[in-house]
Amino acid sequence: MHERTDKAERERLEAELALLARCVSHDLRQPLHVISGYVELISYRYRATFDAKGAQLVDKALEGVQRMNDQIDALVGLMRLDARIPHLAGVDVAEVFAQACARLGPEIDAAGAVIEHGPLPAVCADPGQLELLFEHLLRNVLRFPGDGPPRARLDAAEIPGAWRFGLRDRGNGVDPRLHGAIFEPFGRGLDPRGGTGMGLAICRKVVALHGGEIGVESEPGKGSLFWFTLPR
Repeated sequence: MHERTDKAERERLEAELALLARCVSHDLRQPLHVISGYVELISYRYRATFDAKGAQLVDKALEGVQRMNDQIDALVGLMRLDARIPHLAGVDVAEVFAQACARLGPEIDAAGAVIEHGPLPAVCADPGQLELLFEHLLRNVLRFPGDGPPRARLDAAEIPGAWRFGLRDRGNGVDPRLHGAIFEPFGRGLDPRGGTGMGLAICRKVVALHGGEIGVESEPGKGSLFWFTLPR
């Protein structure tokens, strides 16, 4: 009886969070559609009269709208993670990591990136969420490459009661004062290289839903080691 009650409560919370995510998505997008529509109308009707600066300003406004739409997508994605209990199964981590690399294949190829891994275990995890975790960690590698093409390697080690995974790169590195903040939504502040500011927050959420921890070891100019644990 108690188990059925807990299940019903979880399902109720999932439904409420899913509804909230839909409402947030709709309410935030609606004014963006209005702004985008008016800017596009101005561009269509008057672009022939613009000088180069005027055309650039219109393009920047439309880019800003698109970026805000991307940030809303990421925010709603984070909320939907809260609304979904992980469906745990036996997962070959090497397989899931390969799937994440394949999903980012065009971006990896365009950057000339080298992505490697050592021996990886099987774990009990939600395969979709684990792939999402790797995808965002790899996007971080591609976005902050440092000097030369991006390069990263994933390794795993047993620790008491858990597996500890580490993705080491040779990118820009992270100021130690920001090691906690970067896992918060929009924790890096305004990023001129694009991105939504939500990727590492999503990583932290996925790891927390699996009962693990996540962190970073890094210094500016010396690359980074992003690590996380999953219970064994």
